[in-house]
Amino acid sequence: RNKMSSYEQYAKKYFGQLKGYTITNFKLEKEDDLIFPVFIMKKGNEEIKVSVSQDEEGNGGGHLFIEEMV
Repeated sequence: RNKMSSYEQYAKKYFGQLKGYTITNFKLEKEDDLIFPVFIMKKGNEEIKVSVSQDEEGNGGGHLFIEEMV
């Protein structure tokens, strides 16, 4: 059995936090000369903001592949 890499373990825990949330809004936020896609998400009474960045340092907006599940 293969062990998960440390990144895989991190990603499952970190991004797994989003399970159960529903996107309720989308907006673009500008910081200096950068534009970030932002999703507002809600689960029960909890509301969170998810900003899409190209890296953990916030060096610019990133890209998500949005595809239909087949």
